[in-house]
Amino acid sequence: MQYMQYMQGVSADSRSYTGLAKIKHPNRMFLKAYIPDLKEEVVVSSLCWERGNISIIYPVRQESGNIKLASADTKDGNIILRQTGMKDSLGVGIYEGDVIDGKYAVEFLNEKAMFVAKSLETGNEIPLYNLPKDLKITGNIFKSGK
Repeated sequence: MQYMQYMQGVSADSRSYTGLAKIKHPNRMFLKAYIPDLKEEVVVSSLCWERGNISIIYPVRQESGNIKLASADTKDGNIILRQTGMKDSLGVGIYEGDVIDGKYAVEFLNEKAMFVAKSLETGNEIPLYNLPKDLKITGNIFKSGK
């Protein structure tokens, strides 16, 4: 099953790369985003990019109960959070930026192409898959400001 649908293109002058990634899997969240203006995380439904900026498209429930789509740009400090593929002891998906057991922050290391748990006290990094399975998400570094 294809989870994301990509549409992309290059403009006639070859300097403007644009694209759209639409998340299609109905039962899983692959990406969340932290929106500082809202002070909360949102589920990402699509990503659009052009000339180095990424627009995050996400659903918002209005007071009337209707759902509308809103967008936010990464250039404004909004942060895309990737899912690690792991869950905590309560079955909640673990994302970048999550704080685990009040001791570790989840980060992705590009140079090692892996998620790690970084100690909030010492800064030491442990591969996320090496942590015990009874871990629990206790917060998020973007919400707590750590």
